[in-house]
Amino acid sequence: MNQRIILAALVSLMLSACGGGGGSESSTPSTPAAFTINGTAAQGRAMANANISIACTVGSGATVARSDGSFSAELPEGSQLPCLVRATSADGITVLHSAAIGAGSGTYTANVSPFSELVLARASGSEPSALYAEFASRHGEITSSSLADGLAYTRDALAGTVDLAGINPITDPLVAAHDGVSGNALDATIDAFITKLASARTALSSITGAIAANPNAPAAVATLLQPAAQSCLSLRTGSYRAINPSEMEASKRARLVHLDAQTLVLTESDDSTMQLGETTQGACALFARSTDASGDYVHRFYVSPSGVMIRYTTRDNNNFAPLSMTILIPEQKLGITELAGRFNWMWFGKTMPAATSNSMNLGTYTIESNGIISESMDCIDVAGCQTSLTAPGTIAVNTEGGFDYVNPNGESARWFAFKGANGNLAIIGAGTGHTDYSSLRVLTRMTALALPAVAESSRIWDMQLSGTGELSMLYSSTFTVASVDTSTSTVVRQRDDGRFDTSTFNSPRLGLRYRALNACTTAGAPTNCTKAIQANWVGLGITTYGSWEASAAPSLGISVTRP
Repeated sequence: MNQRIILAALVSLMLSACGGGGGSESSTPSTPAAFTINGTAAQGRAMANANISIACTVGSGATVARSDGSFSAELPEGSQLPCLVRATSADGITVLHSAAIGAGSGTYTANVSPFSELVLARASGSEPSALYAEFASRHGEITSSSLADGLAYTRDALAGTVDLAGINPITDPLVAAHDGVSGNALDATIDAFITKLASARTALSSITGAIAANPNAPAAVATLLQPAAQSCLSLRTGSYRAINPSEMEASKRARLVHLDAQTLVLTESDDSTMQLGETTQGACALFARSTDASGDYVHRFYVSPSGVMIRYTTRDNNNFAPLSMTILIPEQKLGITELAGRFNWMWFGKTMPAATSNSMNLGTYTIESNGIISESMDCIDVAGCQTSLTAPGTIAVNTEGGFDYVNPNGESARWFAFKGANGNLAIIGAGTGHTDYSSLRVLTRMTALALPAVAESSRIWDMQLSGTGELSMLYSSTFTVASVDTSTSTVVRQRDDGRFDTSTFNSPRLGLRYRALNACTTAGAPTNCTKAIQANWVGLGITTYGSWEASAAPSLGISVTRP
């Protein structure tokens, strides 16, 4: 009993000393302990004497890297992780970033390299420089989970360029080459990546921008990392999907070809090859010759700024009669979720085997993230749209590339999507439901088109497929914006032959341009021109358009922006 009394008294004294039992023991919060961030800054070689700046959730620090690029900075008491590290080269030209995560005292590693820059771009969905500047309000974006996602994405995007399997470039030991001292394996991998960037003729900032614009599509970034041709920056090594709506055999309508951009050798699906050469039409216009049992051919390749190409094939004789047009898009493995959204579509082809001419149909789709088309609308000319009489179809990934489209009526097609570095996407569908005729469907997102500025100029290569399937001559034109009416979204452009064309942007639907019948003038006098609905592949350098009159068969036109 005495022992219990003594114990109770002691407890009472302790509570009294602490101010009672009201919880006031937390009135003086503990101050976070100091911690250290170290690492190595390298960009192919050590970033000797680089200025190291550190921004943390709470607190900041700075130091200077040693001659081997290594650095160590102690953050004072009260600082809180996560932190961003910025390394600025001694000459001020190169700026790279990394991150340190954790909690409490200790030492944390945050190597700075081009790889850490890519990881941060994906982790934050923005340029790392912007993240650093705004880190006080954005520090919650950098977590162990977001960095893990960024690393996984970077490994996928760089697969085929360098191998980062099993490597964490931020925390693994990094010894950078310097002053005759060789670097370690991680440094050698950085060196290899720098060499690949040079071969791709691509700046690191272009890659981080592409990552931020394509957070779920590393394939779009991988395209940008392929070796580029010396004569044409946007012409890159890789596999291309060659889509030709005039091919009679279904197997040839969307065949896979391969291009070596450095040797300019194109390998066809039957393993035959073409040697491409430069033309006098511009840096990204090339040509090749081929021969088969039916004769000799000339192929002209027109490369857009995004790398999408149009092949224009003619007979190799005195009149160079146009024969066929092929769309070549870099092959990309994209997930079905990348197709989600609302699209305008144009369909051009024969509605039945016995048809003597092609038809043009317009409409809209709403595609869900699971590949189901939840809404299908048919649109007639500039009139309103109505629910399609054909039941919506479904889209599924094809293991051999692209996607399969099937609707309840038995119509089938192969769809192929392409995403540019800017994140914009277009879909090209080749009909495969019949062996004796085909079709072409082009889908572009229903996003608002920005009005151009007065005096803005664009140069294009242009061609058209007629209703009877005949290919027009190739035209090269320059357009200059003469006036813009923002109240009506009307733009007047002057063609280099003096003709003025008037078009309305985002009409008849969002993401389209409309030129009314005879909405053209020359020297102030009306000039005949067909009406046209144009679908711009925004940022991809391609425009597809349908032209028709009530008394004439429709035509499908394709314009390629000259880089």
